[in-house]
Amino acid sequence: MNLTFIKRSIVIFTGILLVTSCKEYQFATVISDTYRPEIHENVIENDTVLIRYLFLGENCPITVSIFNKLKQPLYVDWSKSSVIINSEKRSYWVDEAKINSTSRELSYQYTKSISTTYGNMHGSIIKNEKISFIPPNAGVVYTPIQIQPNWIEVGSDEYTGEKVKIATEYGVVKGNAFTYNKSQTPLNFRSFLTISTDEQFTKPIYYDNAFWVSEIFSTKAKPEELSNIFPNQFHNTRTTKAGVFFGGVLLGALVLTWILAAN
Repeated sequence: MNLTFIKRSIVIFTGILLVTSCKEYQFATVISDTYRPEIHENVIENDTVLIRYLFLGENCPITVSIFNKLKQPLYVDWSKSSVIINSEKRSYWVDEAKINSTSRELSYQYTKSISTTYGNMHGSIIKNEKISFIPPNAGVVYTPIQIQPNWIEVGSDEYTGEKVKIATEYGVVKGNAFTYNKSQTPLNFRSFLTISTDEQFTKPIYYDNAFWVSEIFSTKAKPEELSNIFPNQFHNTRTTKAGVFFGGVLLGALVLTWILAAN
């Protein structure tokens, strides 16, 4: 394998990384019948609880914040609480644990030919609680699932949406925006919670609330670059069509280079 081949491979591989890094971002706004536009949050409140739904992050993570307004404890059974998407139930609680780990490696070079490498790993096992205990005048925050991992299709090619200008930390960028009402939205779902004032749930209280996407805009600006991101907005990411095409071309060129070098 000669030096020219190595240089060409590096150039092609770098090109692949640059092209496939061409991303576009889709930002969706989620509202409900209890949406409060002054704080950009979906809030359910009565004499018993204050429930806030937040959707900030990638792939529509549902963060449920529940504050107990009573003078006695409250209990939330997450195994009997669900998100319902297109009549399909997804439980807030799954009987599984996630492992978060980090590793560190140190190398010591004694001579040109002798070296030693030491490594260690630290981790923790995380599992969401099945039943949350909420003391009086206290709250719990629960982020169990992400419900929209895919890019939302916004309509036909004839409908390109409204051209908008989006404020970022680097200035104003262009984007396309689409607005929807409750009956036209491309994504709607319900959240069903089971809450009780006793741990045995002999007299459960149910909260069933509907949500829908009211606005979608797309841009090449990254989420951290936008000047305004609200608690009821989530985002999705995908590689642009140009990035996919040219990435495939460059990958093919790299494979061809390897074949020619081998012969």
